[in-house]
Amino acid sequence: MAERKVTPEWINLEYLSAEDWIEGCHRLTSVEPQFGLSKTFWFPGFTPKSGGLLLGPEERFELLSTHSRTTLGRQVTYFGYDQPGISNLLDTLAQDSVPTLFIVFTGPHEAHIEQWLGASLKIGADVIVGALTIRLIQFLSHEAYDRLLAESDLNLVRGEDSFVRAQWAGQALLWNIYPQEAKAHLVKLAAWQKRVLALTAKTSTPMPESWSTLLIKWNTYEEPIPMEDWAQFLADLPDIRAALQSWRLYLLTQPDLATQLMRFYADRVESTPK
Repeated sequence: MAERKVTPEWINLEYLSAEDWIEGCHRLTSVEPQFGLSKTFWFPGFTPKSGGLLLGPEERFELLSTHSRTTLGRQVTYFGYDQPGISNLLDTLAQDSVPTLFIVFTGPHEAHIEQWLGASLKIGADVIVGALTIRLIQFLSHEAYDRLLAESDLNLVRGEDSFVRAQWAGQALLWNIYPQEAKAHLVKLAAWQKRVLALTAKTSTPMPESWSTLLIKWNTYEEPIPMEDWAQFLADLPDIRAALQSWRLYLLTQPDLATQLMRFYADRVESTPK
């Protein structure tokens, strides 16, 4: 980089966070001491003062949000980390009056479901317990995953990418954030939760308390989530969906990550006299 005739723009793309401090650090520069190269820190985020979120064509998401599915009853997707608290959710769904198709992606999180079932899951073989149908599937293309998220009533997602895709889908979601030492992940979780609650409190459908309760318990792993908490959460899914659609509309008012990066490049490189 230092030997190039035209010094390139060096962008340090950081992790996604809703914490307040990233707004002050976004687009700050730092000089690398050995070669004197300048790099810019870029923080993806959820506010106009952040670096934005990855987003596909907006029209595609509008289409997906109204796409109808053939499944009767409730549809849930599950892509998470090792989640020992899943058993009480499965019990609640199995005993519910509404039939549920529970779609599970392959991965280590299968183990607790198989333990609950007392049997192994196999791709292509549905397992039915009461009102609950469990279906194991392989990973999908990005487009197919987007469609599945938009067609489902509840998406249990993890990490960063599937977490962002679920927000664009506009359906109810619970985020399983990556666990960190000293419970540092709970600070990041609370920051996102705080922003969602603040925004939705100003709308006609504020976020139900059951969502906040489950979001915290889903990520602390300290004790099983009571079935009555899951039952209340499931009953509140329409209002949770409405609140998260308001949150989604707020995010859509902001420039996305790729657009912001290209504008930054144009301002710093293309507009520089040669």
